[in-house]
Amino acid sequence: MREHDFPPIRTARLTLRPAVRADAGPLAALMTPAISARLAAWPIPWTASLMRARIVEWRAIGLAGVVRRTEDEALVGWVHALRKRGDADRATMGWWCAEPHQGRGYIREAAAALLPAAFDRLGVAVVEAGAQPDNHASLAVMRALGMRRVGERVDLAPARGREERIVVHEVRAPGRREGLAPPAIPVLKREGTGTEERPMAVKAGTPVAPEDIALIRDWFARLAEHVRAVDFAPARALFAEDFIAFGTHTDFMNGRDNAEANQWRRVWPTIDGFTWRLDGVQAVVSPDRLHATGMAVWDSTGYREDGSPFDRLGRATVTFARETIGDPWVATHTHMSLFRGTPEVSHGRKPSRS
Repeated sequence: MREHDFPPIRTARLTLRPAVRADAGPLAALMTPAISARLAAWPIPWTASLMRARIVEWRAIGLAGVVRRTEDEALVGWVHALRKRGDADRATMGWWCAEPHQGRGYIREAAAALLPAAFDRLGVAVVEAGAQPDNHASLAVMRALGMRRVGERVDLAPARGREERIVVHEVRAPGRREGLAPPAIPVLKREGTGTEERPMAVKAGTPVAPEDIALIRDWFARLAEHVRAVDFAPARALFAEDFIAFGTHTDFMNGRDNAEANQWRRVWPTIDGFTWRLDGVQAVVSPDRLHATGMAVWDSTGYREDGSPFDRLGRATVTFARETIGDPWVATHTHMSLFRGTPEVSHGRKPSRS
């Protein structure tokens, strides 16, 4: 069983199990404007394609659960616990309930069942959740989980393209302390330096600190969100201004403006369901932890000239840099290539958000 899976959990009234791609259509059909208005990252319209990508992406970084009523298998809603971006000690929880089933305590029951699994499967010390100040139902769920209020903050709500104020609650795992030291990172030594340690041979398989690989996965996940939304402006912050790119059929492109004009805008509006296989991301990090290379495989749907879809799979190598350990990674070079036999051009048409 993979870390981001969990065995089905049965409560007094419900069954909670990991979401699978086949759940995408039924879950998407339950998303309404009223539910979306309370969620930061579930915009309207919410399609089966978006739901499929969400399931794949979130199961790679945490627990994503479908909630059904046991007696009749009615689909009740969704609950998740995801590793927090940039903090290996923390996870964030979220949930939503289909409108016909609201007011019956189902989500409180499901979230209480998932919380111990989140601590156990993700190995985090703290689980937090947030909601709009007037979302009394979600705030009540947090209190029922034993979470305590720790304050308010302003977070981006991509579903509405704006920042919103939320109230944050958290609960700690019994017996766990936050901030445990990560595994030591080997440092290259040179002969003749006076140290008694033997020189270390350079190896690509040098252990990577959990928070470093988490931030690399986070970079890929954020890029996928912008690709699916065809949102170029916020994607630019993921790349150094003078980064160098080339793809399957392009020469060197220097700078974000060049890459956006000659790569991003020629591809992103033509495809659907772009997502990285985050559980398979590989990385090599420099001994000083300020430079890294990440490698990942993507899935997406392309379209032929007649409108028929095809699987558009590919892979990428991305080099990263940052000024300080713990900062988000910024891409300095990207190499994207399609798998052999994949059509080179997709003919879909979607409007861009920016």
